[in-house]
Amino acid sequence: MSEVAALRGSSGLRFVSTFSGCGGACLGLEMAGWQPLWASEFVEAARDVYALNHPGVPIDGRDIRKVTADDILHATGLVPGELDLFEGSPPCKSFTPAAHTGDNAREKGWGKERHYSDEHEQQTDDLFFEYVRLLRGLRPRAFVAENVPGLVQGMARGYFKEILQALTDCGYRAHALLLDAQWLGVPQARKRLIFFGLRDDVPGELPAVAPLPYRRGVREACADLVNGGEIIAWVRTDRRRRLSDDSIPLLYFDPETPSCTIVAQVNRSFHNPSFYDCGLLVRPPGCIEDLSIRPEWIHGVEPQKESKYFATYKPRPAGSVEPEPYTDAQLKRVCSFPDDFELAGAPKQRWERLGRAVPPLMYRAVGEAIRRTLEAAR
Repeated sequence: MSEVAALRGSSGLRFVSTFSGCGGACLGLEMAGWQPLWASEFVEAARDVYALNHPGVPIDGRDIRKVTADDILHATGLVPGELDLFEGSPPCKSFTPAAHTGDNAREKGWGKERHYSDEHEQQTDDLFFEYVRLLRGLRPRAFVAENVPGLVQGMARGYFKEILQALTDCGYRAHALLLDAQWLGVPQARKRLIFFGLRDDVPGELPAVAPLPYRRGVREACADLVNGGEIIAWVRTDRRRRLSDDSIPLLYFDPETPSCTIVAQVNRSFHNPSFYDCGLLVRPPGCIEDLSIRPEWIHGVEPQKESKYFATYKPRPAGSVEPEPYTDAQLKRVCSFPDDFELAGAPKQRWERLGRAVPPLMYRAVGEAIRRTLEAAR
């Protein structure tokens, strides 16, 4: 975190953040030299973690529907058009593809109140237009907004087009890119739809983010966090069942590959902190015989069961080493947070904070792309 603090504001560019969560997007922008002026987060537990890691940055806890552009301008001492970047990640639960629940299951929930995090039932699929409302009043030189790739799938594509048109109508050249965090330095496969925009009077091409030529795997990220053992595989269960339940088959993955997407795990039926769908399988130090996994379970599966994920379901052998959910330290590595990033709350809340967050290294790449564009336009 001290390294992040040394980079913060080094570019001379300033941003305001909305739907800030625990601060993943803000950290990434700070790594790219941006200075945060103000943040907004409705969920108290997330707000507490943001404050722990961003002392001195004002964070507004009101429902975003009650926040006005004038409120933000007054808090930051700016006038319309003076801000460099407006950032936000409107909640996207309504547009996440509903796996294993049948056709059009997610669409049935559109326009309805839904449980969100620790807070009461509320409608969330209208919040992107609250972001647009604030954008219209602030008139920053650029904006960036993050959402799920499900927004460009199926019936949601119509809603995506409405959002893009609303952003354009605010006086911006806008486009959206589908980015995958595993190609931006994050040891986690996490696809996100990123909206970029430049105000019409700002010259230059819209920002583009180039992927790295390599990926980082779970073993590289967490090798020093397993008490001297050897990471044999990263594992996940079917349909987010508990890793400790011997009756449920596991998926075994090559530890040289990035982890699957870390989800928030706040479905009401999974509030018990033992219900985590992914973790590590570690061979203890000094263990000569590998009781935990056979190599062919990772790389060589029966032809009729081959998968694009290079993994297969297998029951656990008797006497095997049990997989463990990621610890806080491992989870921070997999989500690309600094080791000394502070978390708070119960285990499920700490997991949720990182599961909901934008991976900082992903947004460092995003922030660098926008910075280069604005610096060239000066």
